[in-house]
Amino acid sequence: MAQMITIEVSDENQITVTAEENGQPAGEPYECDSVDECMQFVGAMLKEEGGESPEEQQTEGPEDYKAAWDEEAAGRKQPGLMA
Repeated sequence: MAQMITIEVSDENQITVTAEENGQPAGEPYECDSVDECMQFVGAMLKEEGGESPEEQQTEGPEDYKAAWDEEAAGRKQPGLMA
């Protein structure tokens, strides 16, 4: 899978990072407040191995498996079983 990362700097010094995979947009454009922030984001993108993007990880927070289990169990006739 080919990935292309584009860094665009506007006349107002706004930095935007976009990524494409096989010619299709991969996620939303990321706007950086500084060059350092932009470089950290690009570095994280390059290290990523098929998982969620760093931006997605930041917005979702940690996964709570117990809450998911409890929610699923609440809808069942025998709440402790996951059959």
